[in-house]
Amino acid sequence: MSSTSGLVIFDLDGTLVDAFDDIRVALNHALAAHGLPLHDIQTVRGFVGNGLSVLVRRAVPEAQHDRCPDVERLLRAHYAAHPADHARVYPGMTDALAALRAAGLRTAVLSNKADALVQAIVDALGLRPLLDAVRGERAGTPLKPDPAAVHALLAELACDRAVLVGDGMPDVEAARRAGIGFVGVAWGLVPAETLALHGPVARDASELPALAGERLRG
Repeated sequence: MSSTSGLVIFDLDGTLVDAFDDIRVALNHALAAHGLPLHDIQTVRGFVGNGLSVLVRRAVPEAQHDRCPDVERLLRAHYAAHPADHARVYPGMTDALAALRAAGLRTAVLSNKADALVQAIVDALGLRPLLDAVRGERAGTPLKPDPAAVHALLAELACDRAVLVGDGMPDVEAARRAGIGFVGVAWGLVPAETLALHGPVARDASELPALAGERLRG
């Protein structure tokens, strides 16, 4: 296949899927097992976006950081057993994916979450048929905002242009460093006003196909 297709890459948490309650439950399970303070959902939302290792370091009191590896192992084990108990696709996102594919574009997920978890969540929520590739944290590939995984998806899917749809600053920076367009979503972690400094922001999922198409053409 020649490299002529456009690719729309979606972040997972806070963009395509609301999985924050599953993260909170797994994190608090691990923290409680070690007698460490628990966190509410709003606090946990502020911790996510840079992978589970960073999440744990943000959640564990600094004086207890020597316990982070044990907390992370338990978190990963619990989350692997309960990847999508509470997760849901954001309203309209399934239709947006279908519309992008109907327009001849390819679609992918790129998350800083562990790859096995990302794969499990995508399958549990029935998103696999609407995606050409799904990629999470993998050994040997740096996390966003490093652009390496973006480049890997472009190569894997034989695409020469892409846009990244996301809700966080790692997404903004990954798109910038990869030399591709960025489209923000208004329902995620970072305020829409902040994301709008870096590209158009969808206030509703129905706006995404047009916005992504414009960024690809631009």
